[in-house]
Amino acid sequence: DYIHTRNNRVEYCEIFNTSYDLGDSNAVYIHTSNEGNTVYYCYIHDLENPHAGAALRTDNIQRHGIFSHNIIQNVRGGGGISASYNTIVRNNYVIDTGRTIYLHQGPWPNTSLIEKNICYFSPRNKAIPYRRRCLPIHLSKAHETWKLRTVRPDWNLFFSTSYSEEEKASFAQRPDTVMGPNSLYADPQFEDIKSFRLRKTSPAFRLGIEPLNRSLMGLLREPCKIRYQ
Repeated sequence: DYIHTRNNRVEYCEIFNTSYDLGDSNAVYIHTSNEGNTVYYCYIHDLENPHAGAALRTDNIQRHGIFSHNIIQNVRGGGGISASYNTIVRNNYVIDTGRTIYLHQGPWPNTSLIEKNICYFSPRNKAIPYRRRCLPIHLSKAHETWKLRTVRPDWNLFFSTSYSEEEKASFAQRPDTVMGPNSLYADPQFEDIKSFRLRKTSPAFRLGIEPLNRSLMGLLREPCKIRYQ
């Protein structure tokens, strides 16, 4: 019975070009399952279908799914991470996606923990229509603002190179978005957007965000290389 499926791990993968022709599909989809299902240290990128869903998504009454330490880049469809019910979203880099992190619709309170993530639109991002870009954690349905009272976001870092000064000042005040009291709107200072290295002066470190090593995600040139410490 898949409702009782628990404690599965998808980790150290590289996933790209999925959902090429399908709508409402996701690269990794955790649906109606039990606790402890985890996606960890994966690089998910170049999902070009504008009608597809998210790179990572939990849905319906799944319990305590975990999205942690992943890099998501260049997703034209629904967005980077879709969190439902009580998902843990921690220490992910979400770069150049339609919506960065958003709360999926449903009749239940959303108590997801969303912390220590970087949400970023880079200067080279031309593929995402401007109207679909949304940086703060927000709702898939704008009228369900009651969900923002139960979600738990904090210590996140947001930045877009394409926002005007007026938008930068007001984007966190929209009724369908939430940032968290200790989150920042500041340049994460990527040293190299291809390797995702952060400069030593990055404000991400002040928020407790851990650096990610892209070279450990996906196939390794050295099969015997140890990833676990």
